[in-house]
Amino acid sequence: MKQAQVHDFRRLEPRVARQRDFHRFTRCTQHNLAGDFVARRQRVALQGTINSQTLFVIVIRYQAVIGFHTPGDIVGLDAIESGRYVCNALVLDTSCVCPLPNEALCRLSARSPGIQHRLIEKMSRKIVDHEGLLLILGQKTAEQRMAAFLLHHSNKQRQLGLSEVDINLPMSRAASASYLALAVETVSRVLTRLQESGLLNVQRSRVQRLNLDNLAIIAEEAMEAGFPARRRASSLH
Repeated sequence: MKQAQVHDFRRLEPRVARQRDFHRFTRCTQHNLAGDFVARRQRVALQGTINSQTLFVIVIRYQAVIGFHTPGDIVGLDAIESGRYVCNALVLDTSCVCPLPNEALCRLSARSPGIQHRLIEKMSRKIVDHEGLLLILGQKTAEQRMAAFLLHHSNKQRQLGLSEVDINLPMSRAASASYLALAVETVSRVLTRLQESGLLNVQRSRVQRLNLDNLAIIAEEAMEAGFPARRRASSLH
């Protein structure tokens, strides 16, 4: 069974405080702690950072999928203002997750400008992503939504040092459909049409041989809304 390893952040806090940036911080969490396990498709504590080359976390609110998180992402920031989580998070693939208590994160941010800067940067990126999603859902065809979705995940994989034309999408068709506000059958039909057009090749949870240039043409306006195919954006991993 695929599992997610959960690390105890409190044991790491003194070491994290000496890190100069959040990239080294997340590498430190991945290599220096051991902890309990959470089975695949179980809920995970929302506030934490994800460290793995393969993890996907699905975020659900009111039975609707509103996001997918990958290595380096921070989940659960929505609870900082109100003190309560409004979403559930499910692990879709193998990874380790490092819980970050809000109080500890605030102390570290105060002592380390690099961590504070990366945290703000990541929150800003999330706002841009959500604004782009809203524009896509309001104006785009099913093909444009799917093209933007694929380009977005291609870009995230490139930021992780992975292939941008052979991407892993372990979420179900139903989860993708919920996120894109499409019917499951529509998602399947769109992927089939894109494959028949030579823009990609679907092999179960992998989408291979992505034709990024032609997908970008389909999703041109979507890219301007925050789902870039080629633009290199700073990331937090």
